[in-house]
Amino acid sequence: MGQREPLSDDLRALRRCIRDVVALSALSAIWLGYDAKRMAESLANVLLDMLRLDFIYVYVQRPPPARPLEVARTEEGSNIAGKAPLLGQALAPWLHGTGPHPPVSIGNPVGSGSVRIVSSSLGLGAEYGTVVAGSQRVDFPTETESLLLALGTNQAALMFARLRAEAAVQQAYTELEHRVHERTAALYREMAERRRLEQEAQRAQHFALLGRLAAGVSHEIRNPLSVIFLHVDLLEEELRAPSPDSATRLPEALAEIRTQLARLDDLVQDYLSLVRVVHIDHTLQDVGAIVQAWAQEWQGLAAARGVTLQLDGIADLGQAVLHESTFRRAMLNLVQNALDAMPQGGHLTLRGQRTATQVQLQVQDTGDGIAAEHLPKIFEPLYTTKPGGTGLGLYIVQEILAAHGGQVSVESGRGQGTTFTLTLAHRAEAPGAPGGHSAPSTQQGP
Repeated sequence: MGQREPLSDDLRALRRCIRDVVALSALSAIWLGYDAKRMAESLANVLLDMLRLDFIYVYVQRPPPARPLEVARTEEGSNIAGKAPLLGQALAPWLHGTGPHPPVSIGNPVGSGSVRIVSSSLGLGAEYGTVVAGSQRVDFPTETESLLLALGTNQAALMFARLRAEAAVQQAYTELEHRVHERTAALYREMAERRRLEQEAQRAQHFALLGRLAAGVSHEIRNPLSVIFLHVDLLEEELRAPSPDSATRLPEALAEIRTQLARLDDLVQDYLSLVRVVHIDHTLQDVGAIVQAWAQEWQGLAAARGVTLQLDGIADLGQAVLHESTFRRAMLNLVQNALDAMPQGGHLTLRGQRTATQVQLQVQDTGDGIAAEHLPKIFEPLYTTKPGGTGLGLYIVQEILAAHGGQVSVESGRGQGTTFTLTLAHRAEAPGAPGGHSAPSTQQGP
């Protein structure tokens, strides 16, 4: 029996040691998500109970500007945090340096008598802090207690390293996010500035165009007004002093005045179309029905020029989103151009075709066609090859189609006639951008 008792005591000590090792090893699991203070407090509580200490003091260094963290516990497990700085001052000689300090006997800083203390670093070189344990037992610390103290502080050092690494990563992430935010803000500012400069450039181009158009307007209005004034003077003379030819000259003068007034009206309508095209409202229209109605009006114009107007596939066009009056202006400009291209008569065909995604309208004449060198320029404002032309008709057609989210193209050649194709998207809602500049670009034929 006498031999079994020491063996039994050794087994109990071994079990207790194993239990304590397991408990210390489990600290890392309960520390997940903890902050430095809670980690230091739990370490102090576990070691105080496990090593049967009179007190334990944990000193943790923290990155500036944070102050060092101090945690102290007494034998009863009470928190003496308020006295922790005083305890730290008493233990200052054992709070720095590398590796564990050997046991030292000092006056009990939290009671009477003397205690044996031992310190253990948190991390190599105590870069994370130091743990100081004190006990009045003369055998403190035993080899097992030294092992457990080293194991506990090593576990804590690993977690403090991880905590500091995570803090560094978070700091780096915060700085990176801040830099990304700054770069993004700078990019937005740059994009806004670029848009502003583009808008300024567009405005400059717009005003330059307005200047050219104003010059063209003054010139184009001056010519018919001069003719009108001339014939008004002739009418006045005939009314004051009738001549044998008055019966013929009066109707001729009135007819010429009407012609010039009609020309002025066309010029005004062209310019009004340019003003309105940016602000048009799109609605769902039966394209075939409205084109057929317009064609009936244009039959008289065609017949007066000896031109036969015919429709092909128009009735099957169905519906599309458009602004009726401005789209009519585009079609009328093309019809008038076609009639002007056939002074000796010919055939004018309005052809329609519908696909799954598009509605197409063609205005085809049998005139002399357009020379290849003129094709790239015909949509430019104020460009014309016709005597008395304003150079606005095809430019207006292009702007109107762009405002509808569509496009206009042309195919022509000398002696082959000309075909203009208007293409609209087949959809049930208005285009997202009302202005012509955000619509698809105009395409021209060869």
